[in-house]
Amino acid sequence: MKVIVVANNKGGVTKTTLARMLCEWYSRQGETRILCVDMDPQCSLSLRLLNMDFDSTSEHGVLPPLHPDYDPEDPADADWDGRSSIADIFYGEPVVPYPTELEHVDIAPGHGARLNEAEYVTVEESKRRVYNQLRQWFALDDVRNAYDIAVVDTPPKKGPLTIAAIRAATHVIIPTEMEQQSVEGLQRMLLLLKRENFARQDGVEARLAAIVPVKYRNVNLHKDFLSLLRGNPQIGNKIPAHKIPHSIKVAETDVPGAVPPSILDIRGPVGQEAQSICRYITQQVFDDDKT
Repeated sequence: MKVIVVANNKGGVTKTTLARMLCEWYSRQGETRILCVDMDPQCSLSLRLLNMDFDSTSEHGVLPPLHPDYDPEDPADADWDGRSSIADIFYGEPVVPYPTELEHVDIAPGHGARLNEAEYVTVEESKRRVYNQLRQWFALDDVRNAYDIAVVDTPPKKGPLTIAAIRAATHVIIPTEMEQQSVEGLQRMLLLLKRENFARQDGVEARLAAIVPVKYRNVNLHKDFLSLLRGNPQIGNKIPAHKIPHSIKVAETDVPGAVPPSILDIRGPVGQEAQSICRYITQQVFDDDKT
């Protein structure tokens, strides 16, 4: 199973948009079985793919709805409250993914309060409870045999949840704006990826699949940063020829009932660029099998 992690410690760089776009893309590719995983306490990806519930008593009150397979009358569900999230792996509880309206796509949604708790445990607790749990969960036979691809959205931090995602990854995608703070965030993410690969015991590295330019505008600042990154011999070959442009049309796809509902279906350059980026990432991920 390929585990594609979308990560950048800077917020607002289209991580969730890119993760959702990949889920939608793979949904359209035949019989590929996809699992979306939302590791962000904001639960943005979950909110796009599920009708999430809200707990008004918690400041991090986004939580999964009752699972469609939950039956309160069934004795087998007697010890279950009917809700499941990826955060349950940090509490020794099973995770039951939810179906989505996207064909062949399930989601292990976030749970705001529980993920936030995992994000802010002590360093020693993180090492024990958080860092390796996602990788171990993906290694379970029931998970590996059920899905071909997992796409993981992460919080805008380099904290325990992002580290757990990187440790579980087979491939990492870093979206970045062509501006100073975002490029600095890119460098920090590359260092984190290098550190986590160095620490892996099995010698199987998480590969950098792509650095995706996002919110791109045809101005000198963005052109100069893009040229600088493409000229970098260490990462230049991981930057696709295509970009996610700065466009209100991209933001509009997040609105419930939006037409079109997907960035992939936006007419003109925006949709074409999005499709080309998905093709590029797919080639990067699956060409590894040929090497």
